[in-house]
Amino acid sequence: MRLARAILALAFLAVGSTAWGQGAILQGGATTPGHVPMYVGQGTSQPVVQDSGSAGGGGIGLGLSEFLQVTRIAGTGPWGAHNCFYDNPTTNPAGYHYLCIDANAQGGALFAYGAGGGASSLPLAFNINGSTYSFPFTTNGAIGPGTTVAGHFAVWNNLVGTLLADTLTMPPGAILSGSLGISGTAPTLTSCGTSPSIVGDDFSGTATMGTGTPTGCIITFAAAKIAAPHCNVSWRATPLASQSYAISTAAITLTQTATSSNVVDYMCAGL
Repeated sequence: MRLARAILALAFLAVGSTAWGQGAILQGGATTPGHVPMYVGQGTSQPVVQDSGSAGGGGIGLGLSEFLQVTRIAGTGPWGAHNCFYDNPTTNPAGYHYLCIDANAQGGALFAYGAGGGASSLPLAFNINGSTYSFPFTTNGAIGPGTTVAGHFAVWNNLVGTLLADTLTMPPGAILSGSLGISGTAPTLTSCGTSPSIVGDDFSGTATMGTGTPTGCIITFAAAKIAAPHCNVSWRATPLASQSYAISTAAITLTQTATSSNVVDYMCAGL
């Protein structure tokens, strides 16, 4: 009886040892400190793990196939985030920078970037198809042409609201609603009699002739135009026997019957 029990105990130990050996996790291949281990192969008879690889990528079989993160406790990262990347340990004497993502932190989805521990702030950049854009947007990071001209209209250059273009004129079909206010430097007056005056700018204004019965007046634009603008000019009060005007890129030239202190209104459109 004692012999039978001993044989049975030895058999049990042998089977148990074999089972334990099959359940032990085996390491496959070289490892790198700090990399995430992952299971390889299928089945449960003999679990094998290997290094999941670096951020630089690799061949077939490297890299996690899925990553699941479910919130169970309050996040301990910046702004209560659960998933954070750091450029240095948070105990680094010179500080650190963090990039955190969370499905629900601070009342909603969160994408947070910042500095801690005394480190200086750095910009956040997005690289889209090889082009880098800083955020918040700066001059070099704006989605638009390489060069622009101050005062030109910026118009959409695609149909998805992501690209701007510089344009000299309002595009066809453009609509301006509400009041449009334009102000600028007043034009200069020459050959307009003694002490003439003007109120307005290159877009519109009112010129008052001086005394001395001038036979005309030259209203010189504050800024020369690319092409002669379209102007509407009208003399106030009773029409004179002769009154006309000519438009150039530089000025409006008035010609009239000799008269003092008469008033002329103008409005011009063009660049």
